[in-house]
Amino acid sequence: MVLEAVLEHVCISIQNQAAELERAIHPALDALIQRVSSSNLEKVRRSKARLNRLTNKVEQIREVLEAYLNDDGEMREMYLNRRAARVDEASLLNVEPLITPEARLSPVEIPSPMGSRRKWSLTEGQVGSLGDQGYDSDDDIQEAENLLEAYFIILDNTYDKLNTLSEYIDDTEDYINIELDSHRNQLIQLELILTTATFAVAVAALVTGIFGMNIDNSIEENHGLFVAVTALVGLGSIAIFIGIVLYCRWKRLITW
Repeated sequence: MVLEAVLEHVCISIQNQAAELERAIHPALDALIQRVSSSNLEKVRRSKARLNRLTNKVEQIREVLEAYLNDDGEMREMYLNRRAARVDEASLLNVEPLITPEARLSPVEIPSPMGSRRKWSLTEGQVGSLGDQGYDSDDDIQEAENLLEAYFIILDNTYDKLNTLSEYIDDTEDYINIELDSHRNQLIQLELILTTATFAVAVAALVTGIFGMNIDNSIEENHGLFVAVTALVGLGSIAIFIGIVLYCRWKRLITW
């Protein structure tokens, strides 16, 4: 059967592509988790693009098969040989194969053996029997349904596998973003500590600048006072630094 061969080829091709993607995605994500680099990000991006294209393709085929499974008339029309026989039988009576509801009771001219044309009026039952002649509808529908349902299950399983891969990629991206946010927060905290230390040193530099002005006074001649001032400036800078750090921890700006 041509349809079965086509569906088999499509399913095998899709399964091979899905397996190839799975073999490529897992190592790329593992490498990205170990080291976030532009090359690893590019590999994951290409794999994700291929995954999205394949997922859309499988989804479209699933929707088509599902539409046929929900329509008994479409499944019956898959039997092209019987459909051709139906058209031939209708042409013998000079009747269109597809009869509209408005023409169900219209007179139809049928050639007689003597060459004359006689008009016959077909009832709805006769038209229905003519349309269904040569069709064992229950067996036909069941056979077509079994065929489509088998390949629908294969595609549905592949679709679920692709969605699982997509979720795995999304989870890895979330993990990478959380890790990058954590590093960013650590850098911000380090910047805050360095800024605090710079402020404390600036206070000490301010006092040093004041005492370094060229103004004559008795302080320059007192060595002990110089040591006391230097010690007080150093301790004051350290106290300022510790105070700011403790305040930041109290406000939970840093976690150190």
